[in-house]
Amino acid sequence: MPTKEKNKSKTYIILGAIVIIIAAGVGSQFCITGRIYQQKINLLKEKNWKLNSTLNWSDWDKRQEFVRFIYKSKVNVERTEVKDWDEFYTMMRAARKLPDNEGGIVGPIYVFREENVIWFDILTLKGTQGRGTHMTYYIYPDA
Repeated sequence: MPTKEKNKSKTYIILGAIVIIIAAGVGSQFCITGRIYQQKINLLKEKNWKLNSTLNWSDWDKRQEFVRFIYKSKVNVERTEVKDWDEFYTMMRAARKLPDNEGGIVGPIYVFREENVIWFDILTLKGTQGRGTHMTYYIYPDA
């Protein structure tokens, strides 16, 4: 009888250890989320980019309607996800050098911590077919 109880105890200890290891692995994933995002925010601050964290990413559709209203529907309002940070940062640097209405950045670089997203807007008023473009480029650095 004592051998069966020892085996049960060992089984419980092994199962408990497995549960602890799995829980630790899952918990570490929650700690990692947002880490790369924060590194990118710190990089932008070091490079003296003007950041704005007051705008919610989830309100993008409302902003889209507002931009259409301001420009009296003479601009196409679009958004594009960029997957690679180097490409995203290169686009920001290039747009920073252009005038506002010719593909330059309009406003600050927006950051939204709750969804770990970074985005910026560019405006081109001299588009094809007489319409301009208000384009939002965004990235989820942790993805």
